[in-house]
Amino acid sequence: MTLGWISFIFALACGSAFADEPPRVETLVKRSIYQRVLNDREIEVNAKLVDRKYSYFSVMRVNRGVQHTRNVLTDYRIYAKLVPYIDQAEFEEGTQTLTLKGGIWKFMLSSRIRFEERGKNWIHYRVISGHFSGLEGNFYFESLSDKGTLVYFEGSQIGDRWPPQFVIERGAEIVFGFTARRMRNYVESKN
Repeated sequence: MTLGWISFIFALACGSAFADEPPRVETLVKRSIYQRVLNDREIEVNAKLVDRKYSYFSVMRVNRGVQHTRNVLTDYRIYAKLVPYIDQAEFEEGTQTLTLKGGIWKFMLSSRIRFEERGKNWIHYRVISGHFSGLEGNFYFESLSDKGTLVYFEGSQIGDRWPPQFVIERGAEIVFGFTARRMRNYVESKN
């Protein structure tokens, strides 16, 4: 059993005492990836379509504190500036719902995403309508003390109708990598 599963089982056995704590990023990625992110500030991105399941993750280290990083990255109205090809990002505070619209060439996206705070450093999201409806994932923010913050973003969905595998894997890796660089620069530039 991996350390992540042991932690998960332990948290379940203890009830909700640890329910608001996300898993440690170190337990979610390969050791080599973790080391590159931690030591070299690499941004690591992976997207896979296996059988019917599409999944992705992105992880980066930001040279700012966890509270600052979380506050900036959960200001969803800025996503139109930070996510490539997104022209419109409207956030409804009352429902914690973000509407994203945009695209490139004939590939247009329109999705509504609901966010739920699961803990101080854990945001869960679900696409509730539009493209990728049903896709779910999480943002995890992990303090590294004086080294800043690790940000882990992941999601997955099971489906039958996907764009070609190369497009949905490599395209996502390019967009998520570019977005992560923009986000990190934006977070580090804000006071």
